Amino acid sequence: MMKKSSNTSSTTSNSKMDETPNIKVVRLQSGEDVIADILSDNDNTILHNPMVVLLKRSGKGSVMMMVPWLPVELISDNIATVNNSEIVTYTNPKDSLVEYYLNMVHEIGKEIQYSDEMIKQQNKAYKGNLDSETYVDDYDEDISTMDELLDKFNIPKDKKRIH
Repeated sequence: MMKKSSNTSSTTSNSKMDETPNIKVVRLQSGEDVIADILSDNDNTILHNPMVVLLKRSGKGSVMMMVPWLPVELISDNIATVNNSEIVTYTNPKDSLVEYYLNMVHEIGKEIQYSDEMIKQQNKAYKGNLDSETYVDDYDEDISTMDELLDKFNIPKDKKRIH
């Protein structure tokens, strides 16, 4: 059972859906600052829709940027569980930061939904155009190295780096 973390009170809940957001800025051992809707117990903290906050300070002022902490394009749920030993501290964000965070979460959700629809359409078109004989003939070769695989797809030599 997870407890909702709060500076003023703690409540127990079985479902995240019927709770009000508990948005905190979390400082991790790695030095990253992550803003998320959190649930915490004695061992772990669950971060819902975590976004890393990037802050650049200079003599001319500060610039802030917020990006998803997880690869949201690749995962089904934008939720991470972090061991509490990885957390240095967490604190309440300013109201304006909470508003910005909620807007960003909403916008990213729309983008993910749009990209999911595009992938579904592309898969449907691909399957509709797939000739099973061609598919089997094209991929029955034995490919034993990454270079052979890249050559198979005609990727130029200077673009063969994975990272």
